[in-house]
Amino acid sequence: MQILFNSRLSLEEQERIRTGLQAFAHLKNHVWVATSGSSGCPKWVALSQEALHASAEAVNMHLQSNFKDCWLHALPDFHVGGLGIHLRAKLSGASVIDCKQSGKWDPEMFHQMAANATLTALVPTQIYDLVKAGLKAPESLRAIVVGGGTLDEVLYHKAVHLGWKLLPSYGLTECASQVATASLGSWEGQQVFPILKKLPHISLKSDSEGFLCIESPALLTGYALDGLEGFHFVDPKVDGWFQTEDFGESYKEEVTVRGRAASFVKIGGESVSLTRLNALLDSIKSEVRCGYDAALVAIPDERLGHVIQLVTTEEDRGLVECYQAAVLPFEQIKSVRVVAEISRSWKG
Repeated sequence: MQILFNSRLSLEEQERIRTGLQAFAHLKNHVWVATSGSSGCPKWVALSQEALHASAEAVNMHLQSNFKDCWLHALPDFHVGGLGIHLRAKLSGASVIDCKQSGKWDPEMFHQMAANATLTALVPTQIYDLVKAGLKAPESLRAIVVGGGTLDEVLYHKAVHLGWKLLPSYGLTECASQVATASLGSWEGQQVFPILKKLPHISLKSDSEGFLCIESPALLTGYALDGLEGFHFVDPKVDGWFQTEDFGESYKEEVTVRGRAASFVKIGGESVSLTRLNALLDSIKSEVRCGYDAALVAIPDERLGHVIQLVTTEEDRGLVECYQAAVLPFEQIKSVRVVAEISRSWKG
């Protein structure tokens, strides 16, 4: 059993999680990856080696990758996107160059190292940084998979104009990475955003509410839910199908993703549950005994996709400081808006 920890977690928190997941030691040859959802409950996704390999093989097939390729690795290893790069390279015989030695994303360093690579995977925030810096793609790179959030169409065209051969994709931790990805060469001579194509190991359908449902050998074995009474295991699949939190349709090989449930957003490629963060804020408000209303919302951000804003009827630096100390950097409040009254719609 392997657990992929976010390096920002304290050693004490890592040990607590490790101890909790030991209850499921019978799930041999599994990797545990953290994610979150609109329920607000922290989740650990159990992915079998078979699921991870099924995903890696399908992505290699879609990218026509072989031993001649070299992946430039710029994603966290505790995400399936980063883990997937290593598995794809292992199966195809490709090499991997790690450009995360400094521990921090650096678009200039990435640009320099990309001259020695043929494939890479990035999140929209990283594409934004490359475009903002006006960096032109090296000839060696033949494809860049973009996941971890919705890629803005204007940003896509700006990046393609600079020579970056982008393949927008849709994927999720529960399916070990990519579900649907644009085709190789889709950036050539097109004035429209490319169509996402279902990968060969995926079956898709929409349920009665419009949510995408997936059947695949790459699906999770189940969740370990981290609740107040400890960890407990659930398998969310029904008759082999997994219902996502994404609205969309699939027609033949083409996939259209409309968006996610309102309380679930992406910030710089990280999955963030507003339900969970607002529950934490309410807990802090109770501890500090504040007598005013406050709620967290996600607002659009050109670089990160979204950022967290505190909407409050009274500005209180102490409340903000307590909250900031309790969350990860990408979950922190970036701005405060004082209003006369907060409607219930703010808290959705």
